[in-house]
Amino acid sequence: MAIFAGLFLLPVISAVVYRDDDSNNLIIYLALLAGLFLSLAAYVNNVSIDLFDVIDNVKFGFFVDSLGIFFAVTIFILWSITFMYSREYFGKDNDNKRFYIFFFVSLISTMGILFSRNLIVLYTFYEALTLGTYPLVIYLQKEKSYTSGRKYLIYSFLGASLILIGILILLVNGVDINFYPERLMENIGSIKMLDLAYLMMFLGFGVKAAVVPFHGWLPKAMVAPTPVSALLHAVAVVKMAVFSIMRVTFFVFGFELVRKFHSTTYVTYLVLLTILLGSLIAIHHNHLKMRLAYSTISQLGYILLGILMLSPDGFKGSLLHFVNHGVIKINLFFIAGIIHHEVGSYQIDKLKGLGKKMPDIFICFLISAISLVGIPPTNGFVSKWFLGIGALGIGKVSYVLVLLLSAFLTASYILPIPITALFFENKHEEEISLKGRFRFSVYILTGAIIVLGIYPNPFIGFVDKIVALVF
Repeated sequence: MAIFAGLFLLPVISAVVYRDDDSNNLIIYLALLAGLFLSLAAYVNNVSIDLFDVIDNVKFGFFVDSLGIFFAVTIFILWSITFMYSREYFGKDNDNKRFYIFFFVSLISTMGILFSRNLIVLYTFYEALTLGTYPLVIYLQKEKSYTSGRKYLIYSFLGASLILIGILILLVNGVDINFYPERLMENIGSIKMLDLAYLMMFLGFGVKAAVVPFHGWLPKAMVAPTPVSALLHAVAVVKMAVFSIMRVTFFVFGFELVRKFHSTTYVTYLVLLTILLGSLIAIHHNHLKMRLAYSTISQLGYILLGILMLSPDGFKGSLLHFVNHGVIKINLFFIAGIIHHEVGSYQIDKLKGLGKKMPDIFICFLISAISLVGIPPTNGFVSKWFLGIGALGIGKVSYVLVLLLSAFLTASYILPIPITALFFENKHEEEISLKGRFRFSVYILTGAIIVLGIYPNPFIGFVDKIVALVF
Protein backbone atom coordinates (compact mmCIF):
# COMPACT_ATOMS: atom_id res chain seq x y z
CA MET A 1 0.00 0.00 0.00
CA ALA A 2 2.78 2.41 0.95
CA ILE A 3 4.62 1.84 -2.33
CA PHE A 4 1.58 2.59 -4.49
CA ALA A 5 0.59 5.55 -2.31
CA GLY A 6 4.06 7.01 -2.75
CA LEU A 7 4.08 6.27 -6.46
CA PHE A 8 0.88 8.26 -7.07
CA LEU A 9 1.48 10.99 -4.48
CA LEU A 10 4.96 12.00 -5.66
CA PRO A 11 3.73 13.62 -8.90
CA VAL A 12 0.96 15.40 -6.95
CA ILE A 13 3.48 16.81 -4.50
CA SER A 14 5.74 17.84 -7.39
CA ALA A 15 2.93 19.80 -9.03
CA VAL A 16 1.90 21.50 -5.79
CA VAL A 17 5.35 22.54 -4.59
CA TYR A 18 6.70 23.60 -8.00
CA ARG A 19 8.49 26.97 -8.02
CA ASP A 20 10.90 28.23 -10.63
CA ASP A 21 14.16 27.96 -8.72
CA ASP A 22 17.04 25.51 -8.82
CA SER A 23 16.57 24.09 -5.30
CA ASN A 24 12.90 23.32 -5.99
CA ASN A 25 13.73 21.74 -9.33
CA LEU A 26 16.18 19.43 -7.56
CA ILE A 27 13.34 18.30 -5.29
CA ILE A 28 11.21 17.45 -8.34
CA TYR A 29 14.04 15.51 -9.97
CA LEU A 30 14.44 13.56 -6.74
CA ALA A 31 10.69 12.94 -6.64
CA LEU A 32 10.75 11.55 -10.19
CA LEU A 33 13.76 9.40 -9.29
CA ALA A 34 11.94 8.16 -6.19
CA GLY A 35 8.93 7.28 -8.36
CA LEU A 36 11.19 5.23 -10.60
CA PHE A 37 12.67 3.32 -7.66
CA LEU A 38 9.24 2.76 -6.09
CA SER A 39 8.06 1.25 -9.38
CA LEU A 40 11.07 -1.06 -9.47
CA ALA A 41 10.54 -2.00 -5.82
CA ALA A 42 6.91 -2.87 -6.51
CA TYR A 43 7.98 -5.05 -9.44
CA VAL A 44 10.78 -6.84 -7.59
CA ASN A 45 8.53 -7.55 -4.61
CA ASN A 46 5.54 -8.47 -6.77
CA VAL A 47 3.42 -5.88 -4.98
CA SER A 48 -0.28 -5.56 -5.77
CA ILE A 49 -3.21 -3.85 -4.12
CA ASP A 50 -7.01 -4.06 -4.31
CA LEU A 51 -8.91 -1.02 -3.03
CA PHE A 52 -12.60 -1.93 -3.48
CA ASP A 53 -14.97 -4.09 -5.53
CA VAL A 54 -16.32 -2.61 -8.75
CA ILE A 55 -18.45 -5.58 -9.82
CA ASP A 56 -18.24 -9.31 -9.15
CA ASN A 57 -14.69 -10.58 -9.64
CA VAL A 58 -13.50 -7.10 -10.70
CA LYS A 59 -11.66 -5.00 -8.14
CA PHE A 60 -10.30 -1.48 -8.42
CA GLY A 61 -6.67 -2.30 -7.92
CA PHE A 62 -3.13 -2.23 -9.25
CA PHE A 63 -0.31 -4.65 -9.94
CA VAL A 64 3.16 -4.37 -11.47
CA ASP A 65 4.20 -6.88 -14.10
CA SER A 66 7.02 -7.02 -16.65
CA LEU A 67 5.06 -5.17 -19.31
CA GLY A 68 4.06 -2.34 -16.97
CA ILE A 69 7.51 -1.85 -15.44
CA PHE A 70 9.20 -1.91 -18.86
CA PHE A 71 7.25 1.15 -19.92
CA ALA A 72 7.19 2.77 -16.49
CA VAL A 73 10.99 2.95 -16.41
CA THR A 74 11.04 4.43 -19.90
CA ILE A 75 8.35 6.97 -19.06
CA PHE A 76 9.94 8.15 -15.82
CA ILE A 77 13.24 8.72 -17.62
CA LEU A 78 11.68 10.56 -20.57
CA TRP A 79 9.40 12.57 -18.28
CA SER A 80 12.45 13.73 -16.29
CA ILE A 81 14.28 14.76 -19.46
CA THR A 82 11.16 16.58 -20.67
CA PHE A 83 10.95 18.45 -17.37
CA MET A 84 14.59 19.51 -17.80
CA TYR A 85 13.88 20.69 -21.33
CA SER A 86 10.65 22.47 -20.34
CA ARG A 87 12.47 24.55 -17.74
CA GLU A 88 14.56 26.17 -20.44
CA TYR A 89 11.87 26.22 -23.10
CA PHE A 90 9.42 28.27 -21.03
CA GLY A 91 11.99 30.28 -19.10
CA LYS A 92 11.19 32.07 -15.86
CA ASP A 93 7.49 32.72 -16.20
CA ASN A 94 5.29 32.35 -13.12
CA ASP A 95 2.27 31.48 -15.27
CA ASN A 96 3.89 28.19 -16.19
CA LYS A 97 2.81 26.57 -12.92
CA ARG A 98 -0.39 25.66 -14.78
CA PHE A 99 1.69 23.69 -17.29
CA TYR A 100 3.55 21.75 -14.60
CA ILE A 101 0.38 20.91 -12.66
CA PHE A 102 -1.14 19.14 -15.66
CA PHE A 103 2.27 17.83 -16.68
CA PHE A 104 2.35 15.82 -13.43
CA VAL A 105 -1.39 15.02 -13.50
CA SER A 106 -0.74 13.36 -16.85
CA LEU A 107 2.11 11.39 -15.29
CA ILE A 108 -0.23 10.08 -12.57
CA SER A 109 -2.77 9.00 -15.21
CA THR A 110 -0.05 7.28 -17.20
CA MET A 111 1.14 5.34 -14.16
CA GLY A 112 -2.46 4.33 -13.48
CA ILE A 113 -2.79 2.93 -17.01
CA LEU A 114 0.48 1.00 -16.79
CA PHE A 115 -0.28 -0.62 -13.44
CA SER A 116 -4.04 -1.24 -13.88
CA ARG A 117 -5.25 -4.65 -12.75
CA ASN A 118 -8.12 -4.83 -15.24
CA LEU A 119 -9.95 -3.05 -18.04
CA ILE A 120 -12.16 -1.00 -15.69
CA VAL A 121 -9.17 0.58 -13.93
CA LEU A 122 -7.33 1.10 -17.20
CA TYR A 123 -10.38 2.78 -18.75
CA THR A 124 -10.70 5.10 -15.73
CA PHE A 125 -7.12 6.34 -15.96
CA TYR A 126 -7.25 6.42 -19.75
CA GLU A 127 -10.06 8.96 -19.54
CA ALA A 128 -8.24 10.81 -16.77
CA LEU A 129 -5.30 11.15 -19.17
CA THR A 130 -7.61 12.82 -21.70
CA LEU A 131 -8.74 15.36 -19.11
CA GLY A 132 -5.17 15.90 -17.88
CA THR A 133 -3.71 16.52 -21.33
CA TYR A 134 -6.52 18.72 -22.66
CA PRO A 135 -5.32 21.80 -20.70
CA LEU A 136 -1.86 21.18 -22.19
CA VAL A 137 -3.23 21.09 -25.74
CA ILE A 138 -4.98 24.46 -25.22
CA TYR A 139 -2.11 25.84 -23.13
CA LEU A 140 -1.45 28.88 -25.37
CA GLN A 141 -5.16 29.85 -25.12
CA LYS A 142 -5.40 31.07 -28.69
CA GLU A 143 -8.28 30.50 -31.09
CA LYS A 144 -6.37 27.69 -32.83
CA SER A 145 -5.62 26.15 -29.42
CA TYR A 146 -9.29 25.97 -28.47
CA THR A 147 -10.26 24.63 -31.90
CA SER A 148 -7.62 21.91 -31.63
CA GLY A 149 -8.66 21.19 -28.05
CA ARG A 150 -12.29 20.68 -29.06
CA LYS A 151 -11.23 18.32 -31.84
CA TYR A 152 -9.03 16.43 -29.38
CA LEU A 153 -11.95 15.97 -26.97
CA ILE A 154 -14.41 14.95 -29.69
CA TYR A 155 -12.07 12.29 -31.05
CA SER A 156 -11.14 11.14 -27.54
CA PHE A 157 -14.74 10.74 -26.41
CA LEU A 158 -15.59 8.91 -29.65
CA GLY A 159 -12.81 6.46 -28.87
CA ALA A 160 -13.91 6.18 -25.27
CA SER A 161 -17.45 5.29 -26.37
CA LEU A 162 -16.18 2.48 -28.60
CA ILE A 163 -13.99 1.14 -25.78
CA LEU A 164 -16.91 1.19 -23.37
CA ILE A 165 -19.07 -0.73 -25.84
CA GLY A 166 -16.35 -3.36 -26.11
CA ILE A 167 -16.04 -3.70 -22.35
CA LEU A 168 -19.82 -4.02 -21.94
CA ILE A 169 -19.95 -6.77 -24.58
CA LEU A 170 -17.31 -8.71 -22.64
CA LEU A 171 -19.14 -8.27 -19.33
CA VAL A 172 -22.48 -9.32 -20.82
CA ASN A 173 -20.81 -12.46 -22.17
CA GLY A 174 -19.32 -13.26 -18.75
CA VAL A 175 -15.69 -12.63 -19.76
CA ASP A 176 -13.16 -12.02 -16.99
CA ILE A 177 -11.68 -8.58 -17.78
CA ASN A 178 -8.76 -8.86 -15.35
CA PHE A 179 -5.31 -8.94 -16.93
CA TYR A 180 -3.60 -12.33 -16.98
CA PRO A 181 -0.33 -13.42 -18.59
CA GLU A 182 -0.43 -16.55 -20.73
CA ARG A 183 -4.08 -15.79 -21.37
CA LEU A 184 -5.88 -18.63 -23.12
CA MET A 185 -9.49 -17.54 -23.05
CA GLU A 186 -12.13 -20.15 -23.60
CA ASN A 187 -14.81 -19.32 -26.12
CA ILE A 188 -17.35 -17.77 -23.78
CA GLY A 189 -20.60 -17.06 -25.55
CA SER A 190 -20.54 -16.21 -29.23
CA ILE A 191 -17.14 -15.89 -30.92
CA LYS A 192 -18.74 -13.24 -33.14
CA MET A 193 -19.56 -11.13 -30.08
CA LEU A 194 -16.02 -11.48 -28.76
CA ASP A 195 -14.73 -10.53 -32.21
CA LEU A 196 -16.98 -7.47 -32.17
CA ALA A 197 -15.75 -6.53 -28.69
CA TYR A 198 -12.13 -6.74 -29.85
CA LEU A 199 -12.91 -4.63 -32.92
CA MET A 200 -14.63 -1.96 -30.81
CA MET A 201 -11.74 -1.74 -28.37
CA PHE A 202 -9.05 -1.79 -31.05
CA LEU A 203 -10.75 1.07 -32.90
CA GLY A 204 -11.51 2.87 -29.64
CA PHE A 205 -7.92 2.83 -28.47
CA GLY A 206 -6.89 3.29 -32.10
CA VAL A 207 -8.35 6.81 -32.06
CA LYS A 208 -5.59 8.03 -29.76
CA ALA A 209 -3.10 5.76 -31.54
CA ALA A 210 -3.93 7.85 -34.64
CA VAL A 211 -5.07 4.93 -36.78
CA VAL A 212 -6.46 6.11 -40.13
CA PRO A 213 -9.19 7.42 -40.40
CA PHE A 214 -9.11 8.57 -36.75
CA HIS A 215 -5.80 10.45 -37.04
CA GLY A 216 -7.13 13.97 -37.66
CA TRP A 217 -6.75 15.21 -34.08
CA LEU A 218 -3.00 14.55 -33.87
CA PRO A 219 -1.63 17.10 -36.38
CA LYS A 220 -4.05 19.72 -35.03
CA ALA A 221 -2.61 19.23 -31.54
CA MET A 222 0.70 20.61 -32.85
CA VAL A 223 -0.55 24.07 -31.91
CA ALA A 224 0.55 23.22 -28.34
CA PRO A 225 4.04 24.14 -27.05
CA THR A 226 6.87 21.82 -28.08
CA PRO A 227 7.22 20.03 -24.70
CA VAL A 228 3.52 19.17 -24.94
CA SER A 229 3.96 17.89 -28.51
CA ALA A 230 6.86 15.75 -27.33
CA LEU A 231 4.77 14.22 -24.54
CA LEU A 232 1.74 13.63 -26.78
CA HIS A 233 3.75 11.98 -29.56
CA ALA A 234 6.55 10.18 -27.76
CA VAL A 235 5.42 9.24 -24.27
CA ALA A 236 1.92 9.86 -23.05
CA VAL A 237 -1.25 9.84 -25.11
CA VAL A 238 -0.46 7.90 -28.29
CA LYS A 239 1.78 5.39 -26.55
CA MET A 240 -0.75 4.70 -23.80
CA ALA A 241 -3.27 3.89 -26.53
CA VAL A 242 -0.84 1.39 -28.04
CA PHE A 243 -0.06 -0.03 -24.59
CA SER A 244 -3.80 -0.52 -23.99
CA ILE A 245 -4.14 -2.44 -27.25
CA MET A 246 -1.29 -4.69 -26.09
CA ARG A 247 -3.11 -5.33 -22.80
CA VAL A 248 -6.38 -6.12 -24.52
CA THR A 249 -4.83 -8.36 -27.18
CA PHE A 250 -2.49 -10.43 -25.02
CA PHE A 251 -3.80 -10.12 -21.44
CA VAL A 252 -7.59 -10.15 -21.93
CA PHE A 253 -8.21 -12.23 -25.07
CA GLY A 254 -4.90 -14.01 -25.65
CA PHE A 255 -3.19 -14.39 -29.01
CA GLU A 256 -4.72 -17.80 -29.82
CA LEU A 257 -8.27 -16.48 -29.62
CA VAL A 258 -7.43 -13.23 -31.45
CA ARG A 259 -6.07 -15.30 -34.34
CA LYS A 260 -9.61 -16.60 -34.85
CA PHE A 261 -11.12 -13.12 -35.18
CA HIS A 262 -12.07 -11.81 -38.62
CA SER A 263 -11.71 -8.23 -37.38
CA THR A 264 -7.92 -8.54 -37.24
CA THR A 265 -7.84 -8.68 -41.03
CA TYR A 266 -9.75 -5.41 -41.34
CA VAL A 267 -7.75 -3.52 -38.72
CA THR A 268 -4.49 -4.79 -40.24
CA TYR A 269 -5.46 -3.14 -43.53
CA LEU A 270 -6.12 0.09 -41.65
CA VAL A 271 -2.73 -0.15 -39.93
CA LEU A 272 -0.89 -0.75 -43.23
CA LEU A 273 -2.72 2.25 -44.69
CA THR A 274 -1.72 4.29 -41.63
CA ILE A 275 1.96 3.42 -42.12
CA LEU A 276 1.98 4.53 -45.75
CA LEU A 277 -0.43 7.46 -45.58
CA GLY A 278 1.37 9.05 -42.63
CA SER A 279 4.66 8.96 -44.53
CA LEU A 280 3.15 10.24 -47.78
CA ILE A 281 1.46 13.21 -46.14
CA ALA A 282 4.58 14.06 -44.12
CA ILE A 283 6.56 14.62 -47.35
CA HIS A 284 4.23 17.44 -48.41
CA HIS A 285 4.43 19.51 -45.21
CA ASN A 286 6.90 22.39 -44.95
CA HIS A 287 6.13 22.88 -41.26
CA LEU A 288 8.60 20.88 -39.17
CA LYS A 289 6.24 19.97 -36.33
CA MET A 290 3.51 18.94 -38.78
CA ARG A 291 5.98 16.74 -40.62
CA LEU A 292 6.97 15.13 -37.33
CA ALA A 293 3.28 14.70 -36.44
CA TYR A 294 2.51 12.71 -39.59
CA SER A 295 5.73 10.79 -39.05
CA THR A 296 4.37 9.76 -35.66
CA ILE A 297 1.17 8.51 -37.27
CA SER A 298 3.22 6.30 -39.59
CA GLN A 299 5.57 5.03 -36.88
CA LEU A 300 2.69 4.15 -34.56
CA GLY A 301 1.47 1.92 -37.37
CA TYR A 302 4.74 -0.05 -37.11
CA ILE A 303 4.04 -0.79 -33.45
CA LEU A 304 0.44 -1.81 -34.10
CA LEU A 305 1.47 -4.02 -37.00
CA GLY A 306 3.88 -5.86 -34.69
CA ILE A 307 1.01 -6.50 -32.28
CA LEU A 308 -1.28 -7.77 -35.04
CA MET A 309 1.34 -10.23 -36.28
CA LEU A 310 0.48 -12.23 -33.13
CA SER A 311 3.95 -13.78 -33.16
CA PRO A 312 6.89 -13.63 -30.71
CA ASP A 313 9.21 -11.71 -33.07
CA GLY A 314 6.46 -9.35 -34.15
CA PHE A 315 5.54 -8.54 -30.56
CA LYS A 316 9.23 -8.16 -29.69
CA GLY A 317 9.65 -5.66 -32.52
CA SER A 318 6.54 -3.83 -31.36
CA LEU A 319 7.80 -3.54 -27.77
CA LEU A 320 11.24 -2.39 -28.90
CA HIS A 321 9.82 0.19 -31.29
CA PHE A 322 7.48 1.46 -28.58
CA VAL A 323 10.52 2.63 -26.64
CA ASN A 324 12.92 3.33 -29.51
CA HIS A 325 10.45 5.53 -31.36
CA GLY A 326 9.72 7.36 -28.10
CA VAL A 327 13.39 8.25 -27.65
CA ILE A 328 13.82 9.25 -31.31
CA LYS A 329 10.68 11.31 -31.63
CA ILE A 330 10.98 13.17 -28.34
CA ASN A 331 14.51 14.14 -29.42
CA LEU A 332 13.29 15.39 -32.79
CA PHE A 333 10.60 17.50 -31.13
CA PHE A 334 13.13 18.92 -28.69
CA ILE A 335 15.36 19.84 -31.63
CA ALA A 336 12.38 21.44 -33.40
CA GLY A 337 11.72 23.51 -30.29
CA ILE A 338 15.34 24.65 -30.15
CA ILE A 339 15.25 25.65 -33.82
CA HIS A 340 12.06 27.63 -33.30
CA HIS A 341 13.50 29.23 -30.18
CA GLU A 342 16.50 30.53 -32.14
CA VAL A 343 15.06 31.17 -35.60
CA GLY A 344 11.42 31.91 -34.76
CA SER A 345 10.06 29.58 -37.42
CA TYR A 346 9.17 25.95 -38.02
CA GLN A 347 9.32 26.36 -41.81
CA ILE A 348 11.71 23.76 -43.22
CA ASP A 349 12.73 25.86 -46.22
CA LYS A 350 14.18 28.44 -43.83
CA LEU A 351 16.58 25.96 -42.21
CA LYS A 352 18.98 25.64 -45.14
CA GLY A 353 22.54 26.31 -43.94
CA LEU A 354 21.47 26.75 -40.31
CA GLY A 355 23.68 23.83 -39.36
CA LYS A 356 26.71 26.08 -39.77
CA LYS A 357 25.43 28.05 -36.78
CA MET A 358 24.17 25.04 -34.80
CA PRO A 359 26.34 22.10 -35.92
CA ASP A 360 25.93 20.02 -32.76
CA ILE A 361 22.12 20.30 -32.82
CA PHE A 362 21.85 19.34 -36.48
CA ILE A 363 24.30 16.46 -36.07
CA CYS A 364 21.95 15.18 -33.35
CA PHE A 365 19.08 15.79 -35.78
CA LEU A 366 20.89 13.73 -38.45
CA ILE A 367 21.52 10.82 -36.06
CA SER A 368 17.87 10.86 -34.97
CA ALA A 369 16.72 11.00 -38.60
CA ILE A 370 18.95 8.05 -39.53
CA SER A 371 17.47 6.08 -36.65
CA LEU A 372 13.90 6.99 -37.63
CA VAL A 373 14.57 5.55 -41.10
CA GLY A 374 15.96 2.39 -39.50
CA ILE A 375 19.60 2.50 -40.55
CA PRO A 376 22.19 0.68 -38.39
CA PRO A 377 23.82 1.10 -35.92
CA THR A 378 20.93 3.05 -34.35
CA ASN A 379 18.11 1.85 -32.14
CA GLY A 380 15.51 2.34 -34.88
CA PHE A 381 17.18 -0.38 -36.92
CA VAL A 382 16.97 -2.89 -34.05
CA SER A 383 13.21 -2.69 -33.60
CA LYS A 384 12.47 -2.57 -37.33
CA TRP A 385 14.70 -5.61 -37.87
CA PHE A 386 12.56 -7.67 -35.50
CA LEU A 387 9.37 -6.37 -37.12
CA GLY A 388 10.70 -7.57 -40.47
CA ILE A 389 11.69 -10.94 -39.01
CA GLY A 390 8.26 -11.24 -37.43
CA ALA A 391 6.54 -10.54 -40.75
CA LEU A 392 8.65 -13.12 -42.58
CA GLY A 393 8.03 -15.61 -39.77
CA ILE A 394 4.29 -15.57 -40.44
CA GLY A 395 4.79 -15.57 -44.21
CA LYS A 396 3.73 -11.95 -44.79
CA VAL A 397 6.21 -10.70 -47.37
CA SER A 398 3.73 -7.91 -48.17
CA TYR A 399 4.27 -6.49 -44.66
CA VAL A 400 8.02 -6.34 -45.29
CA LEU A 401 7.43 -4.52 -48.57
CA VAL A 402 5.24 -1.98 -46.79
CA LEU A 403 7.90 -1.47 -44.11
CA LEU A 404 10.61 -1.00 -46.76
CA LEU A 405 8.47 1.44 -48.75
CA SER A 406 7.71 3.38 -45.59
CA ALA A 407 11.43 3.48 -44.74
CA PHE A 408 12.13 4.96 -48.18
CA LEU A 409 9.40 7.57 -47.68
CA THR A 410 10.72 8.32 -44.18
CA ALA A 411 14.18 8.93 -45.62
CA SER A 412 12.60 11.25 -48.19
CA TYR A 413 10.90 13.51 -45.66
CA ILE A 414 13.36 13.52 -42.75
CA LEU A 415 16.95 13.19 -44.04
CA PRO A 416 16.98 16.26 -46.33
CA ILE A 417 16.31 18.56 -43.35
CA PRO A 418 19.59 18.04 -41.43
CA ILE A 419 21.58 17.44 -44.64
CA THR A 420 20.60 20.77 -46.22
CA ALA A 421 21.12 22.52 -42.88
CA LEU A 422 24.62 21.10 -42.43
CA PHE A 423 26.02 21.09 -45.96
CA PHE A 424 24.30 23.86 -47.89
CA GLU A 425 25.24 27.53 -48.00
CA ASN A 426 24.68 29.43 -44.77
CA LYS A 427 22.05 32.16 -45.11
CA HIS A 428 21.77 32.97 -41.40
CA GLU A 429 23.79 35.92 -40.17
CA GLU A 430 22.19 36.21 -36.74
CA GLU A 431 24.01 35.02 -33.65
CA ILE A 432 22.90 31.70 -32.20
CA SER A 433 23.25 31.27 -28.45
CA LEU A 434 21.86 28.04 -27.03
CA LYS A 435 21.49 27.34 -23.34
CA GLY A 436 23.29 24.39 -21.85
CA ARG A 437 20.19 22.54 -20.68
CA PHE A 438 18.65 22.84 -24.11
CA ARG A 439 21.68 21.03 -25.46
CA PHE A 440 21.98 18.60 -22.55
CA SER A 441 18.52 17.10 -23.10
CA VAL A 442 19.25 16.52 -26.78
CA TYR A 443 22.71 15.10 -26.07
CA ILE A 444 21.28 12.57 -23.61
CA LEU A 445 18.64 11.33 -26.05
CA THR A 446 21.03 11.21 -29.00
CA GLY A 447 23.44 9.18 -26.89
CA ALA A 448 20.61 6.79 -26.01
CA ILE A 449 19.80 6.34 -29.72
CA ILE A 450 23.38 5.25 -30.39
CA VAL A 451 23.86 3.11 -27.26
CA LEU A 452 20.55 1.27 -27.73
CA GLY A 453 21.56 0.59 -31.33
CA ILE A 454 25.09 -0.63 -30.68
CA TYR A 455 24.41 -2.49 -27.43
CA PRO A 456 20.74 -3.55 -27.37
CA ASN A 457 21.19 -6.98 -25.78
CA PRO A 458 20.23 -6.10 -22.16
CA PHE A 459 17.24 -4.22 -23.52
CA ILE A 460 16.24 -7.15 -25.74
CA GLY A 461 16.79 -9.60 -22.86
CA PHE A 462 14.07 -7.98 -20.76
CA VAL A 463 11.75 -7.75 -23.75
CA ASP A 464 12.18 -11.51 -24.25
CA LYS A 465 10.82 -12.02 -20.71
CA ILE A 466 7.69 -10.06 -21.60
CA VAL A 467 7.23 -11.99 -24.86
CA ALA A 468 7.63 -15.27 -22.97
CA LEU A 469 4.66 -14.30 -20.75
CA VAL A 470 2.19 -14.28 -23.60
CA PHE A 471 3.50 -16.85 -26.11
